[in-house]
Amino acid sequence: MLVVEQKHWSGSFEINADEEFIQHRKNGTTHNHSTVNQRIARKSRMLVAMHNERVGKDDEVDVRVVLAFTNRNLDWPSNVMDLGSIVKDEAGFIGLLEDENPGELNGALLETLQGFGTWDEVELNGGLMCKGDVLDLGLGDAIETWQDGRRTPLLGSIDHPRGLLTLFTAPPSQLNLNTGERHMEAKLPFGKSLRMHVVGRKSPEDIPWSTVASLNLSTPSLNDELGQTLEKP
Repeated sequence: MLVVEQKHWSGSFEINADEEFIQHRKNGTTHNHSTVNQRIARKSRMLVAMHNERVGKDDEVDVRVVLAFTNRNLDWPSNVMDLGSIVKDEAGFIGLLEDENPGELNGALLETLQGFGTWDEVELNGGLMCKGDVLDLGLGDAIETWQDGRRTPLLGSIDHPRGLLTLFTAPPSQLNLNTGERHMEAKLPFGKSLRMHVVGRKSPEDIPWSTVASLNLSTPSLNDELGQTLEKP
């Protein structure tokens, strides 16, 4: 298994004595990306430990950490090769994937990986996609109970009334939810919102259901466990 940290930085960067990556941008600013290599290596160890705990044995997974710097305009420091990870530029990374012979598919590992590593996705009317963590559907206890403990993604689509008649009457939108073999249909009361922390924004926000076209929520339990674990020092 290759665990890849891909960066498309420009300019240059240095690595200090604490293995912190300090990026020097071409506009004259700098940014401390902290210990990129240490962080991804730690996540890899946690991932394998969680997999071994789930399957109840040491599955002997061969894990290698790859740092892929894909911008041709990035200048590297020489000590990047001293980190213990595989370091590649864009062409080298593609070559690594092309030359790799991973062997027979590990079904148990695939099942573990399917449980986390993805964002929740909420598509808005017009095609804008919000990615991040959906914290609360905001639809009451009945739907929360219905999907509680699910072990498959939650897919949803919303049928909003259209046409001239909606200017005079406001029929409720129709919500369709699917998780595994379970299906639910519900009317969306006016004014309801879901709560979501969108990637790149400082705090969670309310997204009105009247603006939502569809949603794809990842399997929650492994995502939640990994997210809480990876924040610990």
